[in-house]
Amino acid sequence: MSTTREALEAALAADPDDVAAHAAYADLLIEAGDPRGEYIRLQLALEDRNQPADRLRAMEQEAFALRREHEAEWLGPLAEFVLPKRGPSVGAMVADNVEVTWRRGWVHGVRIERLTPKILRAVAGNPAGLLLQELAILRANLLGLSELRYNPVALALQSPTFRGLRRIELGSAETWSFLALDDEYLALIENTRCLRQLTVRASHLNTPRIFATPLPQLQTLELTVVEVGFAFRVLAINSTFGQLRNLHLDIFEYVEGMDNPHGPGVTNLIDSDELRIFFRSPHLRSLLYLGLRLPGFGDAGVDELISSGMIARLKGLDLCRCEITDDGAQELAACPDVARLEYLHLDNNLLSPVGIEALAAVGVTVSDRQLFGGWDAAGET
Repeated sequence: MSTTREALEAALAADPDDVAAHAAYADLLIEAGDPRGEYIRLQLALEDRNQPADRLRAMEQEAFALRREHEAEWLGPLAEFVLPKRGPSVGAMVADNVEVTWRRGWVHGVRIERLTPKILRAVAGNPAGLLLQELAILRANLLGLSELRYNPVALALQSPTFRGLRRIELGSAETWSFLALDDEYLALIENTRCLRQLTVRASHLNTPRIFATPLPQLQTLELTVVEVGFAFRVLAINSTFGQLRNLHLDIFEYVEGMDNPHGPGVTNLIDSDELRIFFRSPHLRSLLYLGLRLPGFGDAGVDELISSGMIARLKGLDLCRCEITDDGAQELAACPDVARLEYLHLDNNLLSPVGIEALAAVGVTVSDRQLFGGWDAAGET
């Protein structure tokens, strides 16, 4: 049986969407008396929602009961961080900061509120994690990050558990808890085979390394960082980005006094030559939605964008917080491709009523949340 089981697991790892292989795997486990086989069978059956409501409800209850009874065994070392346990003194049920979702009898997603090396090892060693496809790490224990650098646990990031990831989210939008993202985490990204969505929120991120990583199935890339600039040239020449549909690059302006890895006196600068190469990249022809929130982009960036012809291929464009003035707004209004966009976001730029009205004249509504000389929606200073 082990040979057949290993063969089916290899087939599932290669194609997690192979329903027939899932069904065969469930049959194999059922024959061996493993209750997880019945759980897989039930989850597969529940995917067909065109069944009587009472039958669906009965299968859902049966699947829930199986999971409640056997989940600790199926999760292995990860169970202690996921399942509720008795709290001190009051007898309350207390759970750790890890959530898991199941699909077809496998752990499909893991969401970690605060990462520690022990939790990382447990995720990598989870026996039901072979088909893990979604991983979110919102915060990291800074001591844990230091341990990751000097401890063999760093090898956990190269575990087969993580190779099939389709979606990775690192960092929390609410707390900016990833103050600095160590390169060990980039190894996690590099070792994936079929990553489709990558979201990273960090400071001092090694963006050139991410931009140079072969990610042929990547469809969405969202980076929010405190940095001095993006390596647009590296991104532009990555020939594996042909499937990229949604690209959002957001620089939060460097504040004096912050730790600046690029040296004192270096602030946010956008290189127009690199922008020109980026906008004309032959490898980004599939882009449909583009967000560039880049201090220093300005009217020169608008010039490069329009002259490249990229807007003609886009459905949505976000240029918030780019230091665009009325001149740039008027240039956008004169571009015939702008009017057919599903949206054009220009919040927190340097537009006065002049620029806003120029865009309104061609059917583009722009928010009056602007930074122009203290001008507000009432037209007062």
